Amino acid sequence: MRRVGVGLVGAGKHGQRYLAHLRADVPELVLAAFCRRDASRGRDEAARLGCRFHADWRALVADPAVEAVIVVVPPVLHPAIAEAVAAAGKPLLIEKPLATTGAAAVEVVRVLRTARVPCLMAQTLRWNAVVRAIRARLPEIGALHAVVLNQRFEPSPLVWLDDPSMSGGGILLHTGVHSFATISSASRMRCEAWSARPCRSASPSRRCARCSAPSPGWSSTASRRRPRPRTGRGRCSSPRPATARRRAERLSRSAGRTADRARGAHRGDTPPESGPQTPTAGRGGRRTLGLQPPAAPLRRAVPPPKD
Repeated sequence: MRRVGVGLVGAGKHGQRYLAHLRADVPELVLAAFCRRDASRGRDEAARLGCRFHADWRALVADPAVEAVIVVVPPVLHPAIAEAVAAAGKPLLIEKPLATTGAAAVEVVRVLRTARVPCLMAQTLRWNAVVRAIRARLPEIGALHAVVLNQRFEPSPLVWLDDPSMSGGGILLHTGVHSFATISSASRMRCEAWSARPCRSASPSRRCARCSAPSPGWSSTASRRRPRPRTGRGRCSSPRPATARRRAERLSRSAGRTADRARGAHRGDTPPESGPQTPTAGRGGRRTLGLQPPAAPLRRAVPPPKD
């Protein structure tokens, strides 16, 4: 099996996950090179990983050993990188959000379509076992009239998220997009109208929409509908640190039980109360699933599958 050489742009929090999965969980791909802002740390890491290091992402895109590119950087950098990747004719896996503004995102799509290069945005929840199971059972469920999705996140340590010039927005743009994409993917409905209302702000630079005072949490509620009266609602929030720890403990315990059940389903000994077997994420988790589907399109240079 010929392995596709991948170049990774960005080796921060999410970039490290991609590095780990590329090396351990996706045999069709091999890490050919990566780049990061910290050149000294990057060179040391490249020596340990046995791959090339580029201090400039432009050099990585031009590297002949790089056959496909994964981009995991602040979205303000996406348009320039996507344009260079398109000009090089290399397949692209790019993190969400696609850009900081709608106009910039439309331009990125236009450039990639004109170049006819395969591109996939990392909306990884579409390969989540629960989402896939819901989609498979839509005929049994029947017509959907309302969908509600809640997500909660701990406060992020990433400083650039609070800089609109770098991020383009807050939690709704960077994690709320998962809610929108998941509702669309699970329900097979496309959004015709949506609205969002910020409730609280964690950043001193952002104020509560109700009282104009800083708040320790951030939450947003977004609704989608197509057609009326069908609605979908997504909610994402960042709680207080202490609350986040308690929730993390509950989630850890719950995740342990879920993982045990998933392993049983993978072996074929699904407990009766859990119902039919559903796809499992395995040790790589949902981000591995985000890497696995593009592997075949990368080898054949064809567009990735759509919902």
